[in-house]
Amino acid sequence: MLNPIEVFKTLDLSQSSIRNLREAQLEILSNYYKKLQDEKRLGIKLPTGSGKSLVALLILEAWRREGKTVAIMTANKGLAEEMKHRCDEIGIPSATFSSSYGTDKYRRQRILDLLKYKKGKIIGIFNYHSYLYGTEYKQEISPPDILVIDDASEFEITRNDFFTIRIAKKEQPKVYKKIISGLKKYSKLYPNLHDFEKGEARQTAIELVYFIHSEDVLEVIRDNLSELKKDKTFMFSYERNLKQFPSFLVFISNYEVELRPLLIPEVSLKMGNVSQIILMSATLPDEELLHKIFGIGKTT
Repeated sequence: MLNPIEVFKTLDLSQSSIRNLREAQLEILSNYYKKLQDEKRLGIKLPTGSGKSLVALLILEAWRREGKTVAIMTANKGLAEEMKHRCDEIGIPSATFSSSYGTDKYRRQRILDLLKYKKGKIIGIFNYHSYLYGTEYKQEISPPDILVIDDASEFEITRNDFFTIRIAKKEQPKVYKKIISGLKKYSKLYPNLHDFEKGEARQTAIELVYFIHSEDVLEVIRDNLSELKKDKTFMFSYERNLKQFPSFLVFISNYEVELRPLLIPEVSLKMGNVSQIILMSATLPDEELLHKIFGIGKTT
């Protein structure tokens, strides 16, 4: 790859307040170029306001100029637009990708930008949702060669929500009650079930269903799919997670039954074939916890 520090020197900074790289940025970029560019999974931890976004963009731009497809994910649409603004300020070609819905002009431009992204002509800027949904359903978004996940600690929340199945008591009262009724034979293990059924449990009360009883819950869901299919949100989650059921944790509260995966492999996130993933955040957990959170192997 090109040296990202040398890439910085070629940028047009006339529209930017940035003139030089900070000492911490220089150190990280130098170490990355000399020691870490071939690592498959690594983490970069920098305090908020220390310029980690510029570090990410310089790494991506260095790879892009070498012909790689590159992308960055941000926590939300607003942060994606901010990242785009930074790119514009320093002359790095990029485009943001959010919903595929909009005016004809918007959709035409989006198609053109997606083509440029796939050809490595620009940096693709996605929010967590647009990447996950874009790679999952229409599969219009191709995973990049190099991917930066900004604010990586926040990504865990969005990822968990994406791979969680919920049966809301308000939306599916009959199925909710059937699940509770099916677990009543184990009521000594789940003392809140009676109050859940009556709607009188504490707001903070939650029961974690033991794995040996999870099948009872899944059986009720399968038996009532015709009813549940009326809820499109439920069906999207259900169909997405069919293969994940053996590893699901089941939680019951006064408001819903929630099926949440214990571990989500990278392949389920459409990230298994990404050559390099860089997790960036002001706070990153240790390597063992990162493995469990992101379903990945070695991190640096």
